[in-house]
Amino acid sequence: MIVLSSRMCSSARVTLSRLKIWELAVSKRLSLSVQRCCSSEIISTGDNLSSAADKYRNLQKYFVRRLKATYQSFSKTPDHSVVYGHHHVYFIKNNSIYRVDQRDGELDPENVWATDDVMFYTTLEGLRSSSVFRLDLTSDGSRIAPVYEQTQPDVFVEVSLSRDQQILTINCSSRTSSEVLLTDVTATHLEPLVVQPRQQDLLYHVEHWRKSLIILTNTGPGQEYQVVRAPLSDPSLRSWVSLFVPDPDTMIKDMDVVGDHCVLVVKTPSNQFSLIVIPLTHPKEPYTVQLPPWACAVESKKPGLAVQQDVLDFLLSSPVHPPVPHVLYPKEGLLLSGSGNDSYPDNQAKYITTHLEACSQDGTLVPVTLFHAVAVEDLSQ
Repeated sequence: MIVLSSRMCSSARVTLSRLKIWELAVSKRLSLSVQRCCSSEIISTGDNLSSAADKYRNLQKYFVRRLKATYQSFSKTPDHSVVYGHHHVYFIKNNSIYRVDQRDGELDPENVWATDDVMFYTTLEGLRSSSVFRLDLTSDGSRIAPVYEQTQPDVFVEVSLSRDQQILTINCSSRTSSEVLLTDVTATHLEPLVVQPRQQDLLYHVEHWRKSLIILTNTGPGQEYQVVRAPLSDPSLRSWVSLFVPDPDTMIKDMDVVGDHCVLVVKTPSNQFSLIVIPLTHPKEPYTVQLPPWACAVESKKPGLAVQQDVLDFLLSSPVHPPVPHVLYPKEGLLLSGSGNDSYPDNQAKYITTHLEACSQDGTLVPVTLFHAVAVEDLSQ
């Protein structure tokens, strides 16, 4: 088992630097030895001088070959957060640690989480993830212990870390129900705590804020999603207090807690995406941030450990627009676009975005987004 740690990559880089310094030192010493030998041999004969110089040059080439061979053994390790083990490859994506088993030929990564001494990870069997394990690293060796196992075949299990890096969550989700277990990574006791036991037709997602839980759940009117708050000490359903209920026909698609703000990705009655920002210190004062009308997908990016926690980075995309990075500053209510593509405004002007609803066979209205270069009235011709 390979433990993912930045120290490994740092160690490799330090070793490479030392190898280069060693090679330079060896070259200087051998050159100096050759010079001394030449000074001594000049006094004797020219043949002896040539033989000794050739001997030391061959010795120098030997050391250089050995150094290069040692360097090549490290050079295949990429200079970023990827570690190659005997059977596994570990990498970082969206602030989570993933592991790929190279033995079975499957490239589906499994999610893991780790500190310097403890690692939580899930195992993937086929397309199903159902178990969570804990790896403890001590001076006496390592120990693997089961943490959680889900027996229902329709429930998918994953491990994630809250945006503020304080809470580890074990998310167990199906299409009709949710169950979340919490672990406070700042405490020495890492046993998981169930937020709300699984209940049919109850779906919820958990984020952490100031010793409280900000929960997105379908307990709103008509089983629509709303935002509630619960104390970390008593997070069950009976302690949930409503913070925000969207307007009718406005659907909440995603939620992030960014600093002291809750940011919701919503779809308006006109089928357009927008952001609703809720100041958690003043939850009765939400405001809306409009997004470009062409946006069909919003993908938020989890911050790294060194990135500002009060800024939301996300991507906007559509079938006719490549992903465009955006940054939201919730405290200032400022939205910035960082496409870095001068031709991008020209591409936007070529298309018109129209949001429609198509009636399915069972009578359900299905949202449809249409991109076209001519007016809608001309499309029927």
